[in-house]
Amino acid sequence: MKKLPDLKAMLLKSCFVSAFRPIRPDEKQHYDPRIRLLGGIYDISGQPHTDSLLKRGPSPIQAHDSTYEINPNAAKRITSRAIYGGIIFNHYGHFLLESLARAWYLLDSEGDVYFHQKGKNKNGTYAGLKSWQQIILSHLITDTTRIKIINEPLRFDQLTIPDAGYVIKQYCVPAQAKALSQVGENITANCSKDSVASKIWLSRSLLPKGAIAGEKKFETALSNEGFLIVHPQLLSLAEQIQLFEDAAIVAGFTGSAFHTLLMAKNKGALLLHFSRQQQLTPDFKICPKAVGFNAEFYNFFQRYGDKIVGTQANMLQDLNGIWELLYNKGLVSSAKYHDLTVEDDLKRLDDMMHKVKGQTLKRGGYRKNVF
Repeated sequence: MKKLPDLKAMLLKSCFVSAFRPIRPDEKQHYDPRIRLLGGIYDISGQPHTDSLLKRGPSPIQAHDSTYEINPNAAKRITSRAIYGGIIFNHYGHFLLESLARAWYLLDSEGDVYFHQKGKNKNGTYAGLKSWQQIILSHLITDTTRIKIINEPLRFDQLTIPDAGYVIKQYCVPAQAKALSQVGENITANCSKDSVASKIWLSRSLLPKGAIAGEKKFETALSNEGFLIVHPQLLSLAEQIQLFEDAAIVAGFTGSAFHTLLMAKNKGALLLHFSRQQQLTPDFKICPKAVGFNAEFYNFFQRYGDKIVGTQANMLQDLNGIWELLYNKGLVSSAKYHDLTVEDDLKRLDDMMHKVKGQTLKRGGYRKNVF
């Protein structure tokens, strides 16, 4: 078993931070194909501070701009105590795992916290963040005036850079898991404790991408067997957290909704993950292990649709096989499930996505020669 790192926080004096900028098409050849973000921190000698770069797995997806010229005189000087918070993502799952990766340090910290941001922010401030981002950050950093977004070159007299307590595909350090659990406790502290069904199915059937053919019919059958069909995006954050705390069974196809468990208390729920894709992303195992949830993982993936590939593609799953597994666990009463329309439904889902004009898939894309 790989040893988890000992977390530390480094203090840099007289350092420089550049804002993010996109990689131009004509310069992609100069960077590793994995690089998605340009910008970062430079030390007192003007050298890139590589320890602060965002990693996914063992390699960074962030790089310093190779053409950037540091001009301290043109940068805004920050003389007050400051902490580097990391990168704010607008994607819910990446926000939980990566934007909050320094929660272990930030929870009880003092001083302004500076974040880079990937994605749109209508005014470049905390107030311009999405409402759910504000809710989570405000329960991590209660004085939200401390939260700053890096939109211009900055020169810090002193900048504390905590290690990331969570690295995608790698690990979640216990101190990080404890901090996220505290954030979840803060969010749910003043919420009513309504009763939750004992069997929960986390649905993806209302999402515009990455649909499972036949899921709506499958959910109707599950509902008839006592499952509560939950669309997480329609619930408050507190309600999502409470699902994991109060249900006996939480099942569904893998997705960001399962990462919410990092903010929940383990009260004995069994998690049944059904891999949405050919390979299970390691983080679906890292998260429940970090907070002590009992989790099982299954793969009934069959194939993607004919027109779209990648992580946001529509797909065919062996719903009959999933039903049989649930039956063998005593979670449904009827032994068999059959739906002869799933192939037609997959084609319908693909045709719907294919007709969307100007849609950009962040990963993968359309198959060649479709248009």
